[in-house]
Amino acid sequence: MAWALTQVAVGASYRGTAAAVRERAGRPLEKRAGVGSNGKTKLPPATQHGQLVSDWVDVFAPVIWSAHAPKAWPSAVLLDEDTFKHRLGDGSSALAFYVLGVMARDDRGRSIVAAVEAVPKLNIAAWDRLLRTLDGQPQWVVTDGGGPVVKGAAKAWPDAEKWRCEWHLRRNLADNLPAPVQRDPSDPLLGKLQYAQLSEENWDAYRSALRKRAAAEPGFRTAEMSAVRLDGLIRTQAASRPDPSDGFPVSTGPLEQFFRTLELSLGDRAARLTNKRRADALLKLLAANRNGWVDHDAWTAILREHLDARRGHAAEQRKHVDSRSAPSLR
Repeated sequence: MAWALTQVAVGASYRGTAAAVRERAGRPLEKRAGVGSNGKTKLPPATQHGQLVSDWVDVFAPVIWSAHAPKAWPSAVLLDEDTFKHRLGDGSSALAFYVLGVMARDDRGRSIVAAVEAVPKLNIAAWDRLLRTLDGQPQWVVTDGGGPVVKGAAKAWPDAEKWRCEWHLRRNLADNLPAPVQRDPSDPLLGKLQYAQLSEENWDAYRSALRKRAAAEPGFRTAEMSAVRLDGLIRTQAASRPDPSDGFPVSTGPLEQFFRTLELSLGDRAARLTNKRRADALLKLLAANRNGWVDHDAWTAILREHLDARRGHAAEQRKHVDSRSAPSLR
């Protein structure tokens, strides 16, 4: 079981892992029935079924996660969400679910995904619920400024200091510049924008350069309005910007990178992930891989201890199955 979970954690499919598990156990299914309608060899249906591994992920991924993940919120966290879609028959796409993520640093200073969850709706309640799953509250919280995450964090962690992600602020300002400026990395205005949030002086230098360009060239009105709208926030943050050595991050960039990796790992499987409990279990394994926790021997010991305490029985087996008419993640 531990070997199967390590394979799923690094991106292997349930079906392929289940077949490999049978081979490793010395009990491969007989490859009998001959040729399908497409002329290719057709294996018995059970050989192609991933239910065995799906059940193991459902039951034991939370056990693995609990053994590694923090029990209380670290002092500084990053919060963000991602949208996962699936393709429809006509080539368009539809919402599959949202993934909420929390990233922090562990006791050894390593960046880890501290919490991850799939939700059918992106709202304040979903964030509030996730942020109450561990003890305590962090001192420092970085978000992209989206309504649900900001309000959810304020509700769950009223005493934490909130910080708007500098990468998102910079992208917002850059996206409002004229297209020729955005496409030219050597444009001096982009150079000033790169460092604009480091100090009030840098921000003033960017605003001054923007005004001069706007006076001489057309197309800068939206960029000026964006700078005016964000002026108060950027000045406030620049005046109290933490030193990087203090351990307080100013960007959700690492969490964004995890989401990009997650999108590649899930791919078209998002369409089949309609059960929330099972989707969350898979997300925990993929996050465990991101965190560097995948270890066959260690996971074997964790599962053995868990099962020994329960006389070898997996108490949760097959208890998280949705009815076809009411999937929990749609």
